[in-house]
Amino acid sequence: MEQKQVLSNYIGKVFNQSHWLESTKSTFIVVDHNLNILYLNDKEVGKDDKCLQPGDLLRCNNAIHSPGGCGTSEFCPECKLRNSVKKALTTSEIIHEEVVLSVDNNQKLILQETATPFEFEDNKYAAIFVINISDRKQEQMLERVFFHDMMNLVGALGNFVNILKESPEQEILDEVKRLTDQLMDELSTQKELIYAENGILTLQNGDITVEEFMSYASYSLCPMAEAKNHKLTTCNNCKDETTIHTDIKLLHRIILNMVKNAAEASEEASTITLTASPDEDAVLFSVNNSGVIPEKLRGSIFHFGQSSKGEGRGIGTYSMKLFGENYLKGKVWFTSNEAEGTTFFFRIPLKTVD
Repeated sequence: MEQKQVLSNYIGKVFNQSHWLESTKSTFIVVDHNLNILYLNDKEVGKDDKCLQPGDLLRCNNAIHSPGGCGTSEFCPECKLRNSVKKALTTSEIIHEEVVLSVDNNQKLILQETATPFEFEDNKYAAIFVINISDRKQEQMLERVFFHDMMNLVGALGNFVNILKESPEQEILDEVKRLTDQLMDELSTQKELIYAENGILTLQNGDITVEEFMSYASYSLCPMAEAKNHKLTTCNNCKDETTIHTDIKLLHRIILNMVKNAAEASEEASTITLTASPDEDAVLFSVNNSGVIPEKLRGSIFHFGQSSKGEGRGIGTYSMKLFGENYLKGKVWFTSNEAEGTTFFFRIPLKTVD
């Protein structure tokens, strides 16, 4: 009997005797030293099965979009799931890790993983227990970001109200109005994000020319860039009559997040460039800044809560994908290198289906 079959029989007996997996929400995987899956829950993985490694099984985007599957993408060397299992096999220690994966349809899978190494007939294996904690973690992150932003805005409003008591000048009133609008916009953003994640966001489609949209974007976004001591320039390469039929508010939200992300990533007094160009039956928006995204973050830049600014940030890049691809049926991606800096792209069809 082959060694793999002997191992499978042994694991099968453990499951049949205890029935413990039935009472948990865990996924149980056994892999060999090459991370090939030998066992999934209480079933042996046969030679003809397509799911060969953990990323293939979990439908990781990097795995399914690479011809060689899990372990062959340029982003795989930074994968926490693979690295934790390798560490367990190398050190013979139990490794616990929280893992974030991008999976089908731009969904984010947040997993609590435990890799336990063991030997069987002088060969090393790892038993991997995976629990999906996506809902709980995303609720925690949304709450953290929401309350952080709300407290900052309400605090600023309170300060200006106190000033108004002593000096009711128009400049102060204008600032209070701006903060109030920002507060309402933040509430709207959180509502849209929650509705989008639950699949109940309703589009309000309308027509706008690219020229009109770029003028509006310049008017609304330049002050934000200037507040961070940056300059926003715009360039429209589309014909005057080029019209987009889409949810204009959601489109603006995506471009806003692209510009905001560029402003936060840029060095002091940088230039941020927003460009619109024709692309067959679509319009290609791009936002460029001089900063470079560290290689270790590039594979997870669209993950929920992934940011170089700290835990609980990174909602903007996540929402770009969620809104742009799942709802406006476009495509969001980025490039980043020393020569050209970082550019985020959003390709949106001229007509979003109502």
